[in-house]
Amino acid sequence: MFLKKSKRDNGRVYLSIAHGYRKDGKVSTRTVESLGYLDELEKQYDDPIAHFKALCDKRNEEIASATSALDITIHPFEKIDIQSKHRKNIGSAVLLFHYNSLGIEKVLRNATRNMRYKSDFNAIMRLLVVDRIINPCSKLSTVNDKGNYFFRSDFSDDDVYRALDVFTSCKKRIISAMNKNIEAKGRRNLNHVFYDVTNHYFDTDEQDEIRQRGVEKNHRPDPIVQMGLLQDANAIPLSYEIFPGNTNDCVTLLPTIKDLKQSFKLNRVVVVADKGLNTSDNIAAATLDGNGFVFSQSIKGTKSTKDLREWVISDEGYKENKDKTFKIKSRQDTKKIHIAGEDGKKTAVDIDVKVVAYWSAKYALRSRNKRAEAIEKAKKLVCNPSAFTKATSYGAAKYVKNISFDKKTGEVLENAGKRA
Repeated sequence: MFLKKSKRDNGRVYLSIAHGYRKDGKVSTRTVESLGYLDELEKQYDDPIAHFKALCDKRNEEIASATSALDITIHPFEKIDIQSKHRKNIGSAVLLFHYNSLGIEKVLRNATRNMRYKSDFNAIMRLLVVDRIINPCSKLSTVNDKGNYFFRSDFSDDDVYRALDVFTSCKKRIISAMNKNIEAKGRRNLNHVFYDVTNHYFDTDEQDEIRQRGVEKNHRPDPIVQMGLLQDANAIPLSYEIFPGNTNDCVTLLPTIKDLKQSFKLNRVVVVADKGLNTSDNIAAATLDGNGFVFSQSIKGTKSTKDLREWVISDEGYKENKDKTFKIKSRQDTKKIHIAGEDGKKTAVDIDVKVVAYWSAKYALRSRNKRAEAIEKAKKLVCNPSAFTKATSYGAAKYVKNISFDKKTGEVLENAGKRA
């Protein structure tokens, strides 16, 4: 393994951990782990290149130490045909067993029966699923890997790309069939479900209906697509939805919960989420639909009242554990939310809630360390503003007074602050 540095069209350097191997007599590489842009990683590490080179060396040492010698017996007169390719991944049989039990083939056969374009869509889906689990890679690389499996895969890369539109049109029917078969086998556990939203970015400046610039996890400026994934208590996926990249995370929750209740005939759902989903619309929808909610909320900001802040900060009423590493208290309270009427105007409404406040020693230490790192970075920003941009100064700029950035380039302007 080695650290790969790739210079992108936008001039930024992208780091990844790659693995070199020999295939068909040629030396090739494959990406083992994508790390991110160098300027973003410099926020987390003093020297990202040295850090990840050391990580590669450590992994190579672990692989070498784990490799044991094997005794191989070969008949002296036996000849090996260097042109033959007889190695097959027999372990994929386990994956095929589970794939066949999900009912995907039946859906695809019925959906494509009358299509003029003839191709074995189930064979394509089967290869994409199996190779994604065994050797995650691009669609083109997956087609090149099809000889590694014993099952039939008589199609080209063009067939695979055409099939993607077919799979999209069959999405709901495929998910429905999978859920019915999983439930029939007694593997579905809906005592509680998990929902989260992530994003996928694209190395392009072009935007379209689905690829839009939005809030990206690593603060990249590239267009993104949002994906919300729903899992049951056994971590088995229930469904997923794709949203335009400029969609706020909190907006994706309502349609997901509605589909969940309809599909599985659930009476009441209790939504547990972080503060990103703590909005008036989500709370109102949960309350009006007879659902419950447990949302986290910071005592800072406009969502908190002076009375609530004073109550949380006060030591009165807290119960501690034996190690005094955690304490908690609660009270009945009201929360003001804003509901839009038929005329579009929002009205403030008080709803009854139970407020739970807690303090954790681990979380307090983590927050203290993050603040210390940000302050050290802020001091470097004050001393050498030209070495930073809006992206690389993320987290530290809020501790610096009188600092501003060029809207086009992101560079720090000359009037950077003098105090941190």
